Amino acid sequence: MCPGLDSSVECSHFVPMASPPFEEDGQLHTLGLIEELRSECKRMWGTSSELYFRIDELLRELANPNLHEISR
Repeated sequence: MCPGLDSSVECSHFVPMASPPFEEDGQLHTLGLIEELRSECKRMWGTSSELYFRIDELLRELANPNLHEISR
């Protein structure tokens, strides 16, 4: 229940939602948003992990003492 609202109205984090039959649709919408957020977080984590390891690999190559010098 949302504080300060009529007791027959429930709400999500942002928008008041009426009681059934709309409650089920609201729950499905909320679950859909959570799944999208989860998917985006997973994709972001994968991208950042790949970049971390690629940058680490390049830094290790630069630290190689056998690397050719660049003439000025």
